[in-house]
Amino acid sequence: MAQPPLKRRRVGKQHEADTSDSGSSPSPPLRHAFPSINIWGTAQIHQGDQYGTVSEQQYSSHPRTNTASSHDEPFARPSRLAVRKASNPTHRRDFLDLVYNALFKSLTFDRMDARHMNVASAMPRTCKWLFEHDDFIAWTDKDQRVVHHGFLWIKGKPGSGKSTIMKEAMRWVKRNESQLVISFFFNARGSHQLEKSTLGLYRSLVYQLLQDSSRSSRLRDSFARHFYSKYRSGTVEDWSINELQDFIVHVAKDCRERSLTIFIDALDECDEKEIRDMVSFLEDLTSHATSSGMDLKVCLSSRHYPHISIRHGLPLIVEQQIGHQHDLIAYIQGKLVAANTTGMIQLRQDLCEKAAGIFLWVVLVIPILNEIYDHGGTLMDMKQYLRTIPGELKGLFTNIINRHVSDKAEFSVLIKWILYSSRPLNPIELHLALQCSDNDATVCFVAGEVPEADALVRRILNASRGLTEVTKADPPVVQFIHETVRDFFFQHEFSKDLESSGVTAVVGQIHDEMKVCCLRYLNSSWELDKFASCQEVERQLPFLRYAVNSLFCHAALAQEHGVSQRNFLVQACHCGCRGSVQGSHAGKLHFSKWKGHSNSFGGCEQYTLNTTLLGVLSEKGLLPLIVCMCPPSSSINELAGWYGNAFFAACAWGHVALVEHFLANGADVNAIQGSHDHAFLIAVYH
Repeated sequence: MAQPPLKRRRVGKQHEADTSDSGSSPSPPLRHAFPSINIWGTAQIHQGDQYGTVSEQQYSSHPRTNTASSHDEPFARPSRLAVRKASNPTHRRDFLDLVYNALFKSLTFDRMDARHMNVASAMPRTCKWLFEHDDFIAWTDKDQRVVHHGFLWIKGKPGSGKSTIMKEAMRWVKRNESQLVISFFFNARGSHQLEKSTLGLYRSLVYQLLQDSSRSSRLRDSFARHFYSKYRSGTVEDWSINELQDFIVHVAKDCRERSLTIFIDALDECDEKEIRDMVSFLEDLTSHATSSGMDLKVCLSSRHYPHISIRHGLPLIVEQQIGHQHDLIAYIQGKLVAANTTGMIQLRQDLCEKAAGIFLWVVLVIPILNEIYDHGGTLMDMKQYLRTIPGELKGLFTNIINRHVSDKAEFSVLIKWILYSSRPLNPIELHLALQCSDNDATVCFVAGEVPEADALVRRILNASRGLTEVTKADPPVVQFIHETVRDFFFQHEFSKDLESSGVTAVVGQIHDEMKVCCLRYLNSSWELDKFASCQEVERQLPFLRYAVNSLFCHAALAQEHGVSQRNFLVQACHCGCRGSVQGSHAGKLHFSKWKGHSNSFGGCEQYTLNTTLLGVLSEKGLLPLIVCMCPPSSSINELAGWYGNAFFAACAWGHVALVEHFLANGADVNAIQGSHDHAFLIAVYH
């Protein structure tokens, strides 16, 4: 007789009714779904067009895959005894701290300060011109606040060094201990949507306000009482922009004994409408501060486009500043290694003039000039190269790409992975991805066979022609050195470059190739029962988590962009039932093996033998693959996993488009099965 599916431990938003011993009878379904009829907005709509994001972030944070129990979590759901204690004055302080800790922690998100950490610091004796500039002095002068309302907007060309200037300005303002400084650096290259949205901005700013030690006790209590209603059953409702704005206004009004300065960098790396709304909010905030005598200053930085008008404020154009030109000369003198001759002095001047204020242009050109010099080139050779390269970034990128022809195929594959991976890869993951992309190479799947970290970084930087970098954030990932590089490759130049190297520059084809790479690593990896823990698996098979989590994401994007995945799905259905995986082809998915690997990373029993491919795709919301499968209505209503049928799984995860698709194709809304018995109950609960 077949064994029943393993009982799953309900966690996160779920309740203690599920933590009873395995021998006790299960809770009634209605009580299970509605423990106290608290329906307080826990549902989330997961966007189905960003499949990588769903797989790596939203999926791992779903209640069923969150394995922290009540004694693991610092802000777990309080017991009834704790609630009774909260009404007692002697215990109210502890309970308020419990609520505060939950709210405070919920503000954070992965890589919240990654962009700021990765911005290059100013060289010694550079950026000093800013603090002597008339507009900067006026901005810091409280007596002139009525004129500019505390607004300073630094604008400049892409790559002109605005972020470094902002970082140095923050450091300068922080020297005054009476200044409370908070900041946010938008990051279009970031893996988390909050890194490039104003919701992430406001969450970060409020988080930093609460970290201010001199006012923490009073502000903590105010914050906890302000948002007490968001804390329910050990979880915190999703934050909204309006409520975070209200709290910032509340803090600003209360900020009497200290000056508050807000730095916001790279506005052009966020959606324009969101930025316009944010600027309007900050204008209202500074206007109120000016009329009420509060000491509040705001410093923004962005490219010239898009242009956003403000009623009051001081503009500062970077490339028009003489001091910025002096900084460029100082950088060239410090980095160009050739002897200090009369001809070399002229070369430096020519280099500065051709840069036209673009620091990034100089940063990329100087290593090439140094390479020419080290290879025995003369001053005339260096001048000749300087005359041939374009003075704008787009032309320079093309020139850099075409300088080396021998390893152009590796370069194209590397750029492809950085552009289209479902999340940024660390150096080891990227190295293994490149190996999996080479069908003729002998792949070193194990971490112990990967080159040392320093050698790995050098190889990646060399293969990318210096257009990538390894971030300083923890964990480090590989990204482009600047947003202009990413913009360049997403435009036509990357397609032309790929076509010239014989690689099809079609997004669907690219994702299909990445799917095959994930399959190759997955099918060639060892069985996981020889490893003692999930941590050991990740140490020994560093690319396995990505391969497991992103396999179907790349397949869905390939299907969406015109590359059929029907054969892949049919083979997965027929190859993934039971039995040995010996001899699995790199192009075929052994579904049962994939489920086992996914379970090892999920931390709980996510999938059993009864979980079908349709059930997994429904949980992930991968509508293009489900449409490609064309499942009959009988399959839609069959048991597909823990939630019940595929329709139930789509309801649980809030995939609206997929739910509509199933309803239009025969889903039975009155079916009774799965963890919550009914589709309505599971949709409301989740």
